[in-house]
Amino acid sequence: MRALVLFSAMVLGAASFAAGPLEMLRGRWEPFLAGDIESLVSSYAPSAEAFLLGTPFQGFAKREDLRASWEALFGTLKPTDLSVISELEIPETRTAFAELKLKAESGDEEMELRLLWAVAFDEGSAVVAEDLIVYGLPEVKQPPLADGAVGEGEYPHAVEAAGVTFRWLNGTLLLFGALESPGKGWVAVGFDPDYAMKGANIIFGWVKDGEAHVEDHYGSGATSHRRDKVSHILIAAGKEGREGTTIEFVIPLVTGDPRDKDLERGKSYPIILAYHKSYDGMRRHTARGKVEIKLD
Repeated sequence: MRALVLFSAMVLGAASFAAGPLEMLRGRWEPFLAGDIESLVSSYAPSAEAFLLGTPFQGFAKREDLRASWEALFGTLKPTDLSVISELEIPETRTAFAELKLKAESGDEEMELRLLWAVAFDEGSAVVAEDLIVYGLPEVKQPPLADGAVGEGEYPHAVEAAGVTFRWLNGTLLLFGALESPGKGWVAVGFDPDYAMKGANIIFGWVKDGEAHVEDHYGSGATSHRRDKVSHILIAAGKEGREGTTIEFVIPLVTGDPRDKDLERGKSYPIILAYHKSYDGMRRHTARGKVEIKLD
């Protein structure tokens, strides 16, 4: 079963710009539906970078590639309608996220697609980073989908420790992760701990009665953790079967939460992996290990 956590909008302080990041993200939808490449491209800051997946242009784009990526997308389909599944903003990082349904035309065919769209803005309202993830466009490699089932080749990277496999893909703003455990209890990954568990940004998940429970924690001590007051899990899902437990999730690389660790592209980080063979909820692990990952 799929779980979704939404953030409520927060009041911006006097030092913030007039429009919030969510309002500015919505402002990109009109030129998107109109196929107005000039408006979309002109809103980028000079150093802007975008990540596109599930589109004819796959991967990271800068400078002239930004225009080429939009031209490739609009050369394949004509958007006709957008509807919101969920949306949120994180004012501390000037970032907005939306999960959308897209109706579009491709030649004589009408299709329904799903979008994940995340954008970060600078103080002058220019786009500095953008992730556009499209699901369902034919003849392109499909992006990771948080549905609790990991397909072959879905994630480009994987590490293993203590019997737990962690798979991942990152864009400029988002991290897509998958945990595969041999147990029927909880499974967890902790990012960039200071010592043992202390300081780690921890994602816990388990499946009970067919329902996924995925929580955002932080390492409060070497052998202790607490649940974050504000969850920064954007989308999560999980399934349990004969082979064990699978949890998938999407989180921001940077949340603005002092209890979280910022994750940066191109850098390596230690992570801790752990699971319990049978217990759903919080109980001392059956096995625990540590390994390193590197973000694209």
